[in-house]
Amino acid sequence: MAQVFMGSFRMQVDGKGRVGLPSKYKSILRELCPEQVDSVGVMITPDRSIKVMPYPYFLEEIERWSRMDEHNAYEMMVRNMNTSIADTMALDNQNRFKLNQMMMDLCGIELQTQVVVSGCMDHMRIYNEQVYYQALNNAFSLSQQQQQTEATAGAAPIQQPDGQPVVDSGARTPRQSSQGQFPGGWGGYSAQPMMMPMMMPMVPVQPTITQPSQNMMTTSGQEGFGPATPPVAPGFSQMGTPQQENK
Repeated sequence: MAQVFMGSFRMQVDGKGRVGLPSKYKSILRELCPEQVDSVGVMITPDRSIKVMPYPYFLEEIERWSRMDEHNAYEMMVRNMNTSIADTMALDNQNRFKLNQMMMDLCGIELQTQVVVSGCMDHMRIYNEQVYYQALNNAFSLSQQQQQTEATAGAAPIQQPDGQPVVDSGARTPRQSSQGQFPGGWGGYSAQPMMMPMMMPMVPVQPTITQPSQNMMTTSGQEGFGPATPPVAPGFSQMGTPQQENK
């Protein structure tokens, strides 16, 4: 079985906007593309994360965009949006790359703060810490709705947080999407673990996360992991907690 990116880690964004890759991910990156380990492709996703791809996979994305129909207004919108929020980044000798200011603004990432670097099979994602925990809460909520739907014959389809139904077109491999040709970017979404199609306005604002109700989350101080443990929905254990990458 090929190596895949799994797990989550807290990493520090320094005063110059540089963030490092966890050493575990660097090893996987080296195995996946031994001839191109000093560069990665990055792009912003609709859920306010920064998608970080091994460089050969990024080239595959570009190739897909180049095959879009120039006479189709929707496909041109998707291509133009993807290319405007994508870039290649060089890794330094400490496995760091520099986030550009627009990416930081759109994803609510600030200098000298911690972010979550999460594995998503064939790529990584960088999140504002609060956005990551909100995505976990949404995933827990949707999972509970799915379980209730399966247990109740004739129940209504599960809903996304914005009230729209969740449509599943069937089993997909990590690099396939519900719409086929636009995986993981605008115009489609990949069926990745904990990644729901949570569309948010793409404007440069710091996300404001409403605290969940008391029955949705418990908090307690934990040294080295910020002021609180991550939100946990009823019926779930402490899962998805990012590890602290020690440098």
